[in-house]
Amino acid sequence: MSSKQLFSIPEDDNFETEYQLGVDYLKIDSSRANFWLQEAAKGGNNKAKYLIGYLSGSQHLPYPKWRAWEKIIEASNEGYAPAQSLIANEYMLCSSEDYNPYAANNVKTDSLEDWLDNPFIRSDRTHEDICATQTKMEHYQNAFVLARKAALQGDISGQYIYASIHHYNKDQLSAVHWYQKSAEQGHALSMFALGMHYADSNTPNFDYNKAKSWFVKAADKNNTAAMRGLFRLHIEYLDPIDKETAKRWLKKAIPFGDSTSALLLADLERTEKNTKEALRLYQKAAELGQSIGTLRLAQWYQFGGKSIKKDSIKAANYYTQLVENNQLIGGNNILHYLNLVFYGEPSVRNVQQGLPIYKSIYKQVSEH
Repeated sequence: MSSKQLFSIPEDDNFETEYQLGVDYLKIDSSRANFWLQEAAKGGNNKAKYLIGYLSGSQHLPYPKWRAWEKIIEASNEGYAPAQSLIANEYMLCSSEDYNPYAANNVKTDSLEDWLDNPFIRSDRTHEDICATQTKMEHYQNAFVLARKAALQGDISGQYIYASIHHYNKDQLSAVHWYQKSAEQGHALSMFALGMHYADSNTPNFDYNKAKSWFVKAADKNNTAAMRGLFRLHIEYLDPIDKETAKRWLKKAIPFGDSTSALLLADLERTEKNTKEALRLYQKAAELGQSIGTLRLAQWYQFGGKSIKKDSIKAANYYTQLVENNQLIGGNNILHYLNLVFYGEPSVRNVQQGLPIYKSIYKQVSEH
């Protein structure tokens, strides 16, 4: 039986139908999804080419990852704006190590819906093949041209990338113009960017109320960076200061996996002597991968306090997590750790673990 018989291609040559079948099968059968998308791509459907390129190598599509860019570049060359946006972003990443417009993209999920709604969610995709072909200036020029083409077609991701390039070039007037266009069409990161713009007191037209408005719109789309922005506004800048509202925004961000919000709220609860809640939040921050949360726990248990009993074993366990993940930094923090493993209770002494760190510090001091 041929593949065409197996998958029952429609009798007409409607490549849009085949594309839609591919999208529908993504949720239930990745092999069939791949088949239909490939058929649509062969027929010239740029949406299929883009989707194959974007999802290739992920759990959503069994297609060789190394061939992903072939499809995306092909769609871009034929004028498909989302592909142009994606490649423009990659060119900018090649051109500068300081360019990171998606630092505020908090989406951390493997669900297909989120992948389709957030075209820059992939963290495992590399742009090494693109970067290796040209100079940084050529990468920048290509990025600018492609982002402009996508932006002028009304692609909201393209408008965001184009705005980010202007922001990178310190052309705030043009950046705000394109952020605004993208934000008005519902792009959460553009909303967040506008919030940051108006919250900056060094900006001539800074306006905390406008910042709040844009942060709220982005937060309504589950952008946790915007939720932290609202926390900062309510606890420091808006009149009157509203600590409870500030806390509520952090609490809203934590279920989305925002470890920084958990840490900020833990620190706040600790200053208010809410020890039990602070401890719970530090543990949550540590679970979410926040190394400072882990450090806070290690030192809290190492030294104890009015409401926390010293527990050298727990302290040692938290320090070990930091050491194993190369996250133990800061001179005083390292000294506290070495004091515990060299001179602490017999149950937590671990000279073998601490010695390499001690030698590293000794070497650094000797060299200076």
